Amino acid sequence: MYQEKRLSSYDNYHNTAIFRFPVQSEVKVTYMNFTQIRNDVKCKFVNLTVAVHQGSYPVINPDGSSFPDNTVLRPTVLGEQTMRSNMTLIFDNPNPGYWFLGAYISNNNDRITQKGLGKDCNYRLLVQMLNIHEVDITMLIDSVLVEDSLDDTHNVTMFRYFVPPGVGSFKFIISGCHVKHLDGKINEECPLNITARANALPMNDGYVTCNATRDDSGFNCMIEEQHSETKVWYYLLVQVTEPLLLNKTVQFNVTVQATGCENNKYYLSKEDENDWTTGTSHGYSSPGRHAIRDIMELYLYNVQYDVSGSGMDTGDNLMQCPEIIELEAHDMTTIFSVAYYGSTGNATNIFQISPSKPIITSLDIRSFIDIGGTLKIFASVFEVNDTESVSIILCVQRDRIPSMTSDGRMECLIENELQLNDTDVGGKEWFIPFPEAGSWYIAASAQCSKDNVVYEDCGTDILMEMKVHLTPCIKGCGKYGNCYVSYDAGLSYAYCACKYGYRGWGCTDDSEAWSRTYFLVQVLLLTLSNLFFIPSIILAVYRRFFPEAIVYFCTMFFSTFYHACDSSDYCIMKYDTLQFCDFFSSFMAIFCTLLCMAKLPEHIKQTFTMLAAFGIAIGVDYNRFSLWAALVPTLSGLVILTVSWSYQCRKNKSCYPSKKLWLIRILPGLTLAGVGFLLFALLEKEDNYQYVHSVWHVCMAVGILFLLPSKTSKNDEHEFHMAELMDISTIHAELVENESPDY
Repeated sequence: MYQEKRLSSYDNYHNTAIFRFPVQSEVKVTYMNFTQIRNDVKCKFVNLTVAVHQGSYPVINPDGSSFPDNTVLRPTVLGEQTMRSNMTLIFDNPNPGYWFLGAYISNNNDRITQKGLGKDCNYRLLVQMLNIHEVDITMLIDSVLVEDSLDDTHNVTMFRYFVPPGVGSFKFIISGCHVKHLDGKINEECPLNITARANALPMNDGYVTCNATRDDSGFNCMIEEQHSETKVWYYLLVQVTEPLLLNKTVQFNVTVQATGCENNKYYLSKEDENDWTTGTSHGYSSPGRHAIRDIMELYLYNVQYDVSGSGMDTGDNLMQCPEIIELEAHDMTTIFSVAYYGSTGNATNIFQISPSKPIITSLDIRSFIDIGGTLKIFASVFEVNDTESVSIILCVQRDRIPSMTSDGRMECLIENELQLNDTDVGGKEWFIPFPEAGSWYIAASAQCSKDNVVYEDCGTDILMEMKVHLTPCIKGCGKYGNCYVSYDAGLSYAYCACKYGYRGWGCTDDSEAWSRTYFLVQVLLLTLSNLFFIPSIILAVYRRFFPEAIVYFCTMFFSTFYHACDSSDYCIMKYDTLQFCDFFSSFMAIFCTLLCMAKLPEHIKQTFTMLAAFGIAIGVDYNRFSLWAALVPTLSGLVILTVSWSYQCRKNKSCYPSKKLWLIRILPGLTLAGVGFLLFALLEKEDNYQYVHSVWHVCMAVGILFLLPSKTSKNDEHEFHMAELMDISTIHAELVENESPDY
């Protein structure tokens, strides 16, 4: 499997190239190879940053900005890793499902480069994935004994067990374990290590050692899973603790004992019922008279099967499983807007927490549909006895409920724990950006204290309100950012685009925020600098260049309101429309000024103007940030101007325009225009943009005052018939007739 995408420098999450790869079940090794591709060998390799996450998009933070308060970050498979050209990552026993990769160019250069200036380097990232599967896995069935052995050539083995719905706990039991010599001698020791893992092959840690002698139950060792995940495969890895000699083998039995929930049932096909309850196994994966076609089908049939008929523990051995309140998803009108309500449909979602046991709720995050948003959890506690302080512990876990003690108390890992106190006026909310797909469990338990003495039994039930929503961005990106949704090849995610120097996932980091003075200076410079076009407009009207006056006015108008919209969000129309008009009118102003300087018949001038209007519109719409969008009309105007003036010089046998005009008007005007253009193309940076770009406005506007030709009169206007347009001699005669000492 491979994917290739173009890379960009990071400004916000929209600049991240997102890759998605599926990892199948029972994969023991995954290789990911990253190759940086340049569009030209002359382009240097750049630093790329890659982040990998399983189940959802990686949360990346290149600038180290702070996250909004109460943001809960999930641990990632691989944090942000920097590479120069090529890199290979190896993942052992990966979790199955979709893996997401985010990549971007690590660029700290704040220079604003015009496209087309110098070498235009583009970079792409090629990601190749290779999965190696574990093929030798023995399937286990409830209460069915499986015999196996290990020796010096086969010192590790793997088992799997599918946990159907309705199972509260189960045990992997290793029994009858002993070392047998070739001469028949048997040792009672059991030199084995075992480990188990849900949904993926076990890692080489968390072993339970099985080298103890038999206990009173006749078992050597076991692994017990309380409140296990259901509808998933559990894998058991068994391997010897030390190399075996050639004449020794370790023989053992593996059994699974599952305990059903007294308050639950699971589904089974009646057709497979006898095979499930009476089948036997001899060390391979056939569980009885008829092989089970696909163990996943066991819970897809619409036939309810009571646990008393299965191989699970029944009768007094059934366990009372915690009651789980399912939160139903209600899609709202916009993307990533989902409200989760209790089964009663009560929008307030008020829960009663008993001192004897916590409440547990569950909700589903859908793959591809929900993972690009932010999971928001709000909780508040109602007023209690003034002499007591109440603390609510929320435990948020994916795929399985929190661990419970024998007396029903909740045990939560510190990284999954959220705390709410009755002193949190108005409640408290937490945010989980890009939640992974799967079943999420939110458990809540109460803890009370009086006179700084903490005790668990509060005496009375505690009322808690909990609201769970999926939102596009954290608090809508606040006052200093806009929330956008990006779509890329079937992937969608929401992100914040910050402004005014604010940073972070919620645009709450103000460490580099603009001061009010800086903000006002930037807005006023970029907008008011366009007022320098007013003298140019007046001069054009005075000299009867009315089309040029309209172009200069449009340049001033659209540039002013485009920068006002870009800097302060004061937009009189769509941002993209203002941007297009700003670029279009600016380039038209340059071309029309050059065309006006050329000595041309009016109908030819009008023809060039119309051609330029269509050409510039196409160029601006195609890529308005390319340097060629400005260079093409500028160079075209200069070519027309040069040809026209050269013709006049040849006919007049003298320099045209005069030396005086060159010194006092043309050279100063061209110098101003050239300085402005160089500033615009070469020196603009993020931190000086408002100053340099404002100087560009002034240079262009003042340059027009020098370059605009002298006043025209009606006698200078040319009227040609269509037949005369084809007569070169006629055009030549008209050009000679209208020669003047001024251009």
